[in-house]
Amino acid sequence: MRKSGEEKKVNTVAKPVIAPVNPEEAPAATTNLLAEIERSWGQVPNLFQTVACSPTILEITWQHAKAQSHLQLAPRHREAIALRVAQLNRCDYALNRHTVLGRRAGMNIEEILKCRQGISTDTQEQALLALATKIFKDHGHNAGFVLDVAREVGLSDAQIIEVTALVACHSLTHYISSLAAIDVDEMIQCDKE
Repeated sequence: MRKSGEEKKVNTVAKPVIAPVNPEEAPAATTNLLAEIERSWGQVPNLFQTVACSPTILEITWQHAKAQSHLQLAPRHREAIALRVAQLNRCDYALNRHTVLGRRAGMNIEEILKCRQGISTDTQEQALLALATKIFKDHGHNAGFVLDVAREVGLSDAQIIEVTALVACHSLTHYISSLAAIDVDEMIQCDKE
């Protein structure tokens, strides 16, 4: 029985709308990809388990994730962009995941919160965040000024293309995460404590 003035606690965690795939019930091609992801990362994030219902999208999502380590952009800058785009897309799953990955890339909590808002004290990182924001909001149109600033701080055309690709690829996974109501990964919950 509740005491006077005590509010009933409500479970606000939504059940996933699209259930993660059980690897034991998946086709061989899907099982092989999930096994590769687990070997690489030590676990299969819930996003990958969920997109595994479409083997083609699982392959695309995994290739995108693997390709990031080969980009010219530094890991910290990649995470800054991921945080900004996750904030713009209002994707809780990605905000949680990239907060942990941002910490691993050397960001402190204040820097992570500022990146989410598109702010950095580092000139090059600020140019990257402004470019990512402009690409997201205007779909690449009318980016002249932010492109000029990006080039002034030393970003190459390859890095500018990488920012564009990261905005698009992250948005795809954010849409899926939000639509499917994917649960935050256990490793993220443990890492935040």
